[in-house]
Amino acid sequence: GLPIEISPWINSHTDAIKYSSNGLLSSTILKHNDEINNILNLNNSRLKNLRNKKFNFIFKESMHLKPSIVKQKMKKILEDDLDFGNKPYSNSFPGLSEYMLKKFCK
Repeated sequence: GLPIEISPWINSHTDAIKYSSNGLLSSTILKHNDEINNILNLNNSRLKNLRNKKFNFIFKESMHLKPSIVKQKMKKILEDDLDFGNKPYSNSFPGLSEYMLKKFCK
């Protein structure tokens, strides 16, 4: 395997991951941040752009008449996004959806 430490199956690793509205993926664990950028190349311009579009789409769809986020609406959008069901390849960047659920829908 690759010589990396970061693992999506270890909660402390995934809990340290952050997403920004511009699509940047980062970790508060410096070694993991280095792996994300230099080994896994998860912040290449294409992936950042796709995450940025998804992040902004979810916020836009969660808005009401006022420019404030409607948490319940956002929660529904994100839960639907994470429900794979019989829809193969329906979810792109599930980590972003999980992050947004934790951060914005508590």
